[in-house]
Amino acid sequence: MRYIKNTNILFIIVTLLISNTISASNLQELYVLAKQNDPLIQAAQQTHFAAMQQCNIARGALLPTINATAHSTGNRHSSSTQPYHNYNSNAFAINLEQPIFRLTDWHRLYQANAATKQAHAVYASAEQDLILRLTTNYFAVQGATDALDAARAKRKAFARSLEQARQRFKAGVIAITEVHEAQARYDGAKAQVITAANFLANNKEKLRVIVGSNTNKFAKLKTLLQLPTPKPNKIEHWVAATSKQNLAIQASQHAVQVAQQTMHANAAEHLPTLKLTSQITRDRGNDPLYAPGRTAKSIGLNLTMPLFAGGATYAKTRQARFNYVAAKHNYTQTYRTAESAARQAFNGVVTQISEVAARKQAVKSNRSALAAVKASYKAGIRTIVDVLNAQSNLIEAERQYYSARYGYILESLKLKQAAGILAPADIAQVNKMFAL
Repeated sequence: MRYIKNTNILFIIVTLLISNTISASNLQELYVLAKQNDPLIQAAQQTHFAAMQQCNIARGALLPTINATAHSTGNRHSSSTQPYHNYNSNAFAINLEQPIFRLTDWHRLYQANAATKQAHAVYASAEQDLILRLTTNYFAVQGATDALDAARAKRKAFARSLEQARQRFKAGVIAITEVHEAQARYDGAKAQVITAANFLANNKEKLRVIVGSNTNKFAKLKTLLQLPTPKPNKIEHWVAATSKQNLAIQASQHAVQVAQQTMHANAAEHLPTLKLTSQITRDRGNDPLYAPGRTAKSIGLNLTMPLFAGGATYAKTRQARFNYVAAKHNYTQTYRTAESAARQAFNGVVTQISEVAARKQAVKSNRSALAAVKASYKAGIRTIVDVLNAQSNLIEAERQYYSARYGYILESLKLKQAAGILAPADIAQVNKMFAL
């Protein structure tokens, strides 16, 4: 009975682990999951929805307000000719107020319009940021996988070299020092495998934070990969596009407008306000000594002139002016940062193309060098240390080649983000670069 109970518990645990692991293996599928599960994009979406209500709130101050009131009063009345008697009096009223002139409210509406546009830009920027965060972490997992594969390949190669060194030592061809050297390299390779495995697990965990589940299968980047240059291949074009389309710049521009309208709205609180008021009142009572009821109607204009508010209006205006100047400085910083990011990304794409070609050639050269060193080792010209070094150089060259290709893709996406044109379609385009 206890065995069955433990088996059920184990089954539940395994089921939970499986349910928390997704079968998505390519970037496109992970992007769909990230859109649904990433806490940052979900929070940005709700913040965007909340910001959409600002115009409705501000517009409400310009529209009429209608209120209804009712009350009932118990009365006790007496006179010299009339003994005490009780009666009720009831009243019902409808009040209407329509602002005619209140400049502050108009500036609040302009402020809300600018804030809404800012919210649009901020949310669109968050969507682009999700694409870049996902691809960055996805490639981090890919790079960590390559590093683990390289560490395992090195361990396997060093194990083979260690075995060969032992055999050659038994045959009296080499000294024991070469066996010790091969053993030391092999032990170091085993430690590298452990480190690389932990590094991979940590990067998978970072990806899980975005997509919401564990991912165990990953598509590999295709061996033959086209690396086109930016189109157009002119840095000035991309910088100009950034100044016009970059979402961070647009959000900062709207933030300046928000601060400006806030300043105007606070300053307008010094001005008089005018509103139309109207009221309909119906009184009714059951006192036989008085009329059974009456209806009163009134309409009028209410002019209010602020004279003194303890200095608060003046202080709020000064505060808003300082915030406006700060917003302009923030815009300048955002503009320069975005422009610099565009230049760096463009140079990064061009540089990565050359680096990928150089890394690819380095792999070929190291492969040839390893073959030559092995031949010399068999001939007794080279030592086991030379073979181990050549093997390490080849494995590291392959890892750097893979890393350079990931770098090219990321720099291309960063360039599009800087120019404000990064979109989900780019995820689909990158996904085609992987062997699905």
